[in-house]
Amino acid sequence: MPAPEQELSITVDDAAVSAVYVRPDKPAATLVLAHGAGAGMEHPFMRGFTGALNHLGVATWRFNFPYREAGRRFPDRPPLAIATWRAVMAAAAAQAAANGDSGPLCAAGKSFGGRMASMAVAEGMEAAGLVYLGYPLHPPGKPEKLR
Repeated sequence: MPAPEQELSITVDDAAVSAVYVRPDKPAATLVLAHGAGAGMEHPFMRGFTGALNHLGVATWRFNFPYREAGRRFPDRPPLAIATWRAVMAAAAAQAAANGDSGPLCAAGKSFGGRMASMAVAEGMEAAGLVYLGYPLHPPGKPEKLR
C-alpha cells in the first residue's frame, strides 16, 4: 500500500507555498523536488518521479514556487526562489528529525527548480546531494550564453 500524501503549507517571507510530503515506512533518504518554469508540482512528471522514489523507500517533498501559487506564468526572481528553497528544505529537515529519519536530505529540481537549488546551495543551503532533471545550461533562446 502506498504511503499517503500529506498536503502542507510552508511560509516564505510573508506568503505561503503548497507542498506535498510522502513518507514511506523507514525511508532511506529524503528528496525535495522543485518544478520547472512551465509546470507546477502536480505535473504528471513530478508526481511520477516522486512516486517512483516513494516505491523505492525514499521520502519526498514536492512544492510550488510563489509565482505558481499566485497563478503567474513567469518565474520568481532568484532571491525569492532561493528563499523558497531554504524554507522548504528547513521544513523537510525538521520533519525528518521529528520522525527520527537519519538518511540524507537531497535537493532536486526540474530545469528552473534545479538551477535555483544549485544557487541556494552555493549560498549556503545544506543538502547532502543535488539532483538535476534537465538543468538549463543557457537562457531560453540564447544558446550562446552559458550559465
